[in-house]
Amino acid sequence: MAERWTDERLDKLADTVGQTADTVNQLIAGIGQLNQRTETIALAVERMTDVQLQTFRVIEEIQQEVRGLQTENRRILDHL
Repeated sequence: MAERWTDERLDKLADTVGQTADTVNQLIAGIGQLNQRTETIALAVERMTDVQLQTFRVIEEIQQEVRGLQTENRRILDHL
């Protein structure tokens, strides 16, 4: 046989539902903050990737310059 719903039980149920709603709202807010932080991190990673690509390009240019200097040095040495 089912228990009767007393005013006290209904009040407890209402409190539980209210607490659950508060918790859900807090979780929703937390998820929103996490989404914002994720977007911020994604932008930071994208910027870092761009900087790394630029750095690699500069390194490649320097390596090409060094190779050119090495070739020129060999020519000079051969000439001497």
